[in-house]
Amino acid sequence: KPMQVSIVRLAQPGCEPNCIEWIAAQGRIEGSTLGEFKRVLAKLGQRKLPILIDSAGGSVDPALAIGRLVRAKGLDVVVTKTTLAPCDAADAECRKLKSRGVLLGKPEARISKCASSCAFVLAGGIRRYVGVWTVVGLHEIKSISTLRLVQRYYRVEPRGLKPLVDWIAQYRAFWTEHVER
Repeated sequence: KPMQVSIVRLAQPGCEPNCIEWIAAQGRIEGSTLGEFKRVLAKLGQRKLPILIDSAGGSVDPALAIGRLVRAKGLDVVVTKTTLAPCDAADAECRKLKSRGVLLGKPEARISKCASSCAFVLAGGIRRYVGVWTVVGLHEIKSISTLRLVQRYYRVEPRGLKPLVDWIAQYRAFWTEHVER
């Protein structure tokens, strides 16, 4: 599931008006994840909230960009998932918060993870927290490319005053090489 990035307020009765808040980032890091982070950080303005992250990883380039963004904003990163609490139909305050983009939830460190490309986000934190019951997983990054030298022949057909390239008449590959970096 793609990473969801949200502002979360502690769902604990009696903490008002000083309930703690954080940024919950949970799921697979994809191309759209950087935009999600930027959207949430724009809502915060100058406020600095810690990021509680739970992810098995995903795409490397967005993770590197998010790590740089987190470092530039001076944020802390904690490996901890967030369990979101649904709004009760009669809870007007919860519905008001949700309309402003703030969800209610509780941090759950037990069996939380930050693996693969998630480690780049964790490394971006000014302070990084990994608890006893959490997991950080690292591995080698590989990039596999296919290089191919081809020759294409096109059929050109006259259409009025301008010729039109209609379709590829012939396609021939001279060589193909797979490169692993």
